[in-house]
Amino acid sequence: LAVTQVIAHHRWYPSRTFVWLDILSIPQAHPAVQTLAVDSLFIYSKCSDVLVCVCPSSRHEDTNEVVNRASYERRLWCRVELLAHCCTHGVKGVYMCDD
Repeated sequence: LAVTQVIAHHRWYPSRTFVWLDILSIPQAHPAVQTLAVDSLFIYSKCSDVLVCVCPSSRHEDTNEVVNRASYERRLWCRVELLAHCCTHGVKGVYMCDD
């Protein structure tokens, strides 16, 4: 829904819009590869026209901790993604989607 709203807002053609999901792009099984992937997140963010942060309140599957926008904003790699995008494009293209 968040991406659909951003596409409509910018009047982009859905068929010509590409979406990269960081949550699906970080391997979980191999710690060394996971670290390399996390270390490259800022590049994808920097190269994106917009950054959509989807962070609803929920519980982490492994730890049962509450995760939400506040926890998103505390994670270092999330801050790096935001900083990389904002340094390149400013804050206009950042969309925070929570509850």
